[in-house]
Amino acid sequence: SFPFLNNFSFWMTVGGAILVMASLFVGEFARTGWLAYPPLSGINYSPDVGVDYYIWALQVAGVGTTLSGINLICTIIKMRAPGMTMMRMPVFTWTSLCTNVLIVASFPVLTAVLTLLALDRYVGTNFFTNDFGGNPMMYVNLIWIWGHPEVYILILPLFGVFSEVTSTFSGKRLFGYTSMVYATVVITILSYLVWLHHFFTMGSGASVNSFFGITTMIISIPTGAKMFNWLFTMYRGRIRFELPMMWTVAFMLTFVVGGMTGVLLAVPPADFVLHNSLFLIAHFHNVIIGGVLFGLFAGIAYWWPKAFGFRLDPFWGKVSFWCWVLGFWFAFMPLYILGL
Repeated sequence: SFPFLNNFSFWMTVGGAILVMASLFVGEFARTGWLAYPPLSGINYSPDVGVDYYIWALQVAGVGTTLSGINLICTIIKMRAPGMTMMRMPVFTWTSLCTNVLIVASFPVLTAVLTLLALDRYVGTNFFTNDFGGNPMMYVNLIWIWGHPEVYILILPLFGVFSEVTSTFSGKRLFGYTSMVYATVVITILSYLVWLHHFFTMGSGASVNSFFGITTMIISIPTGAKMFNWLFTMYRGRIRFELPMMWTVAFMLTFVVGGMTGVLLAVPPADFVLHNSLFLIAHFHNVIIGGVLFGLFAGIAYWWPKAFGFRLDPFWGKVSFWCWVLGFWFAFMPLYILGL
């Protein structure tokens, strides 16, 4: 809808990526872990510039992502082809729409929490300190209000990719289009109601933990509905096991394991045992690599000919496929056992 906004948001995101990479060579890289929890990311424990690079790189990239989300929502709602109603849109377009709704609603939280962390570092406020009325757990709470919708921002577009690939290489229309759309919308809504499962052990109390445990289990239902729709699309279809379809089948096998372990981790008493263990590491990589990465590979193999006018070599694609799938299962499945 907005060409300038599209260009601006793209280069903001690129600028954020360049800024954080620059800290590998100029100054220092942030030594705070993935989410930069205070007090480790505070000025007392990280006085050098690494965390500053981290904060401003994410601020710049986050604003770019938010603007891009606004642009894409407007494009999908206002610029569809004549006659294409909402319920005639491809599932990939639906998942893109829901993803960008998630972006617009969650990324301002990231912007706000990083601003508060910057104020703690620069002007001596005490939002996330251990003393003077600060509370580091407020940072954990706010960062996961952004962080859990973020994982659905990662996976939802790939659900759309798998819908396109499954239909094409099964030679059938997608089974259960309407239920696919509703499942996507339900996942979008529920993804805002589960963030506390990242810190059941914080001590919020049984009632709060129970609520978020139940909502986390419920979100597996629409995800499971999608899985059955893909399977029913394949059922009695003329399946061609070309590279995109191979990635899709590998996703189904891998993601189901990750989903089942996710439901297990959603039970607060079980999570008290498994929190911060290798079991959790295995679950996370199971859904991110088995879902997001395999989906990216499926989408690249599927749309590459349309984008560039030639096909990627299927032999090397299959070599890559088997190396990734076997390597992933050998690397991460033992972690479930080690984490028990």
